[in-house]
Amino acid sequence: MVFKTPRYIIILQNDGKMMTKIRPVLVKSIPIIVSLAILVGLVFFVKLGSTTSEMGQTNYPKEFTKLSHPANSGLPPEVSPNKNNSELSWEKIAEKVGPSVVSISVASVRTAGVGSGMILDTRGRVLTNNHVVENFTKTGEIKIVLNDSSVYDAKIIKTDPTLDLAVLQMDSPPKNLVPVSFADSSFLKSGDPVIAFGSPLGLAGTVTTGIISAVNRPVTTKKTADNKNTSHIINALQTNAAINPGNSGGPLVDAAGNVVGVNTAIATDGVSQGNLGIGFAVPSETVNRALPFLLEGREFPHGRLGISVSAGVAELDNGKFLGSEVEEIVPDSAANQAGLKTGDVIVSVGNVRVSSQDGLVAVVNSYSAGSKLDLKIVRDGSELTIGAILRNVE
Repeated sequence: MVFKTPRYIIILQNDGKMMTKIRPVLVKSIPIIVSLAILVGLVFFVKLGSTTSEMGQTNYPKEFTKLSHPANSGLPPEVSPNKNNSELSWEKIAEKVGPSVVSISVASVRTAGVGSGMILDTRGRVLTNNHVVENFTKTGEIKIVLNDSSVYDAKIIKTDPTLDLAVLQMDSPPKNLVPVSFADSSFLKSGDPVIAFGSPLGLAGTVTTGIISAVNRPVTTKKTADNKNTSHIINALQTNAAINPGNSGGPLVDAAGNVVGVNTAIATDGVSQGNLGIGFAVPSETVNRALPFLLEGREFPHGRLGISVSAGVAELDNGKFLGSEVEEIVPDSAANQAGLKTGDVIVSVGNVRVSSQDGLVAVVNSYSAGSKLDLKIVRDGSELTIGAILRNVE
C-alpha cells in the first residue's frame, strides 16, 4: 500500500515482508480540518491560500542519564548528560521540559510553516528536523518562539538530511535559556513511558503521553519534489504518543524528563483523520553521534560498508532467521577489508537484530566513518562475528 504526501513518504518494513507507506508529517490540507484528515508529515505548513502539513520532533542528549554510559566527549559543556534518572510525574516533566521547547516559524515568498525544536545550550543553539527548515536554507526567514512567546531570528548552522536533523543558531539569545538534558536511548524497551512535546497544528506548548511501542524500527523517508527522488533510512523509535503536523523537531522525553528522541514522522492510512498512534523519532543515541559535527557546522561523515544487499534467510541448526544477504562487495571497502563474502547473511549489528536490508542500512546510517561494528553473520550454516571499520565512501 502506498500513501503519498506532497513531499515525503515513509515506508515501514515489518519482518522483511510487509511494507506500509508512511510520511514525515507534511501533508496537503486546504483548511486545517482537511489537513487533519490526510496529515502524514510533522511540520505544519501554510501555502498562500492553502495549507500543507508536515510533522516531526527532534532532540539531543546533554549528558546521558545512565551512569554506565560514557558522557558525550567532544560536546560543549552546556550539552552534557543529565545524571538524575529518578522518575517524575507527567506534570513535573512538563514543568521541567516545557521551557526548553520552542516553536519554529519558517517563511518564504510562497510558503510559511511551523515546526518544533529544543534548546541545546545557553548559547542559543536549537535542534530540530531537517525537513522543518530545508526549504528555507537560501531564501526566506526562520524565527524561533520561546515558551514565553518571545521571538528571535535564527539561521541554520548545519543539517543532515539522512538523519533528518538540523541545528539552528538564535540571533542575540537571552541569557536565561534552559537547555534540555539527554538520556541514552539504547536503554529503552518497549513499554517504557514517554511524553512528546511540540506545536501540533501550530498549538505551542502541547504535550502528549504514551509508551515506546518498538525500538530499532527501520523507517524510510522519501522526498519527491523538484523532480528529485532521494531516500534515507533511519533506525527509529516507535511510539504511540500522539504526534501531529507541527510536532516535527520536538523532543520525545522519558519518565525522568530527559530527551530520548527527536519526533520526525507518523504512519497514516490516508483515510483516518489525525494520528493513528504510530509515530517515529530519531533516537538520542543516533543524535549523540551526529551532534558534535553539526554544532560545528561540519558534515557528519556517514559510514559505509560498501555492499549491496537483499532480503535473505539464514539457516542454522535451530531454525531459519530473516537477515540481510550480501550480493555484491565493493573492492577496497569496509566489507571487503573485514572479510565479508557474497552469500553471507547478516543477522545483527552489535546488539541490534537485522531482519531486512532496510534494517541493516538504518543501523549503519547512524554511525560515522571510522566506527567499528561487530557484524553477526551466517555462512554455510555457521554463525560468525566479523568486525568491520566503516569508511566514508559510497
